[in-house]
Amino acid sequence: MEVDIFAQQLQAFQQRLAELYQAVGDPRQQSTNLLPAVYKELGVASEQLQVAVEELLQKKEELAATQSQLEAEIQHHNELFESMLYAYLVTDTDGNILEANRIAAIFFNVPQQFLVDKPLTLFIVQPELQGFESKLQQLLQRESVQEWQVRLQPHQGDSFKAIITVAPVHDNQGKLVTLRWVVREISKLKQTLKVLESNDYDPKHNYPKYSYAKGETIHLEQQIIWLVSRGLVKLR
Repeated sequence: MEVDIFAQQLQAFQQRLAELYQAVGDPRQQSTNLLPAVYKELGVASEQLQVAVEELLQKKEELAATQSQLEAEIQHHNELFESMLYAYLVTDTDGNILEANRIAAIFFNVPQQFLVDKPLTLFIVQPELQGFESKLQQLLQRESVQEWQVRLQPHQGDSFKAIITVAPVHDNQGKLVTLRWVVREISKLKQTLKVLESNDYDPKHNYPKYSYAKGETIHLEQQIIWLVSRGLVKLR
């Protein structure tokens, strides 16, 4: 039951109670049957209010459960956001930073909390700034995922070439509200590809190793990729 309905019931109860008090005080209305009628109406009204209170308490519990679920989802989102291996940012449609993960702070050499409200163009080298702004305007018109190469200029650091993937985000009404950016340094990407293409590449190298006995339960984590090098694992 909504709070406004409960308020209406309470107001009606108070009005009826005032009428009953007035009737009791009026000598013309006094009779031996008046008090039992008053008690009966008070009892009915009391039961109705009790039901309304119970429904409000139930609604409060449901809202509390929903809030807890939303908080858990937000926490999960934040953990995924921070665990990404690339620089990840969320900006408004003008390119002003709303969110940035830890890797982005390292890329731009700026403390994470100070990246918020900074324009992304602040980290584009001057010769490529006009071209970047032109691509951004085209993105707002096409509203499709784009991938660009651009040279970035960290704060008090050396510039580097990067691949930027940007995706538009819409609200429930289809309106463009934010942009999501993934930034990858080209030199590190090439280095990673070179290692992967090497015949000497071993995915087990430089990673922790674990041994489990037959029948033992392995507790997996969503953010970790597991490689089975010997034996079989049954997934449930």
